[in-house]
Amino acid sequence: VKSNLSYYNYNMGVLHIFDFDDTLVNSKSKVRISHADGSSSELQSSEYATYDEKPGDVMDFSDFDSYPQEAEIIEDVFSELSAAIEKDGIESVVILTARAEADPVRDFMEHSGISSISVHAVGSSDPKDKAKYVLERLKEKSVSLIRVFEDNARNLREIRKVVRKNGEVKLQTYRVVDGEILTR
Repeated sequence: VKSNLSYYNYNMGVLHIFDFDDTLVNSKSKVRISHADGSSSELQSSEYATYDEKPGDVMDFSDFDSYPQEAEIIEDVFSELSAAIEKDGIESVVILTARAEADPVRDFMEHSGISSISVHAVGSSDPKDKAKYVLERLKEKSVSLIRVFEDNARNLREIRKVVRKNGEVKLQTYRVVDGEILTR
């Protein structure tokens, strides 16, 4: 498997971070919202990524606690994940998901032919929680380049902020929109 995207090859480690929903896979999982006025709505995770929460909104993310419903792999991003594993090893790759449970993602990846991949579930849709994970990884000092594949622009912004504060580490971000990889 060969990546279509180039990246610098440093002597020190590369950390490849992939979001799961709407980045590696599309699924039928929905966020259910109960609004203060008594109405409710259902949003696909891609719609939720741009939703501005209103006062009194109560979110139900229970669809994301189980195996992804009717999940379809996003081939271009999955190819990037496979290329990263082949080039830098499985230990250089992590799936960083807003889901609360890592096991359903791990199970899906195993069923898709990728075993033993690290999955970190932050259990939150707050972009700062994904950025905190990246900050912790920066403290390892063995990382010289971080490559992030993510559909949510807010998450990418927060990750950029924490990486910029550490001038020694290079960052490459790839936004995934409608199954297509965009740079910056």
